[in-house]
Amino acid sequence: MPPMEELACAGEKAFADFIAEEGDLFHPLVHADYRRVAAALRKLRPRAEKFLEWGSGVGTISIMADLLGYEAFGIERNARMLARAEDMAERFQSQATFIQGSYVPSELQDDLQYQSADFLTTTEGDPAYEEMGEELADFDLIYAFPWPGEEELHMEIMRRSAREDALLLLYASTDGLHLFQDGELGPLDF
Repeated sequence: MPPMEELACAGEKAFADFIAEEGDLFHPLVHADYRRVAAALRKLRPRAEKFLEWGSGVGTISIMADLLGYEAFGIERNARMLARAEDMAERFQSQATFIQGSYVPSELQDDLQYQSADFLTTTEGDPAYEEMGEELADFDLIYAFPWPGEEELHMEIMRRSAREDALLLLYASTDGLHLFQDGELGPLDF
């Protein structure tokens, strides 16, 4: 089995195991189509060196980025998911770095716009950037799988804290991958 396919299968299993261990409660969490995201990361690799995943879950996509040659980081709030990500990184001999915390930069943490009850993204927790020794502006490519309706929130974080030339790859389970670049959101063409 090719390494990326093996990683995708391992990620799906790790995610399913995490949900099963949480019990019979309803969980709104789903994982991305890892194979589609891997194809997008391959396509974007010539344009980016440093990768950051917001809400890295069990780590599959950050590990894929590392294996594709990016300097890869993942930020995750959930300690149990983070532990799975670190285990997966070790299993696949990945150098991806995982940090527990919030991906919302500190300068935006208190912004009332992000405190809406309509958003599931939380600003609670320490921003992970200081622990990483990085700022959002240090990254070329940021990946996120936002909650439905939160795409604008993610784009606003990029507008306010990322470099002007940074790319934001957004995944939506309903309509696939989109790339936010130069202030515009559009489909990622293959």
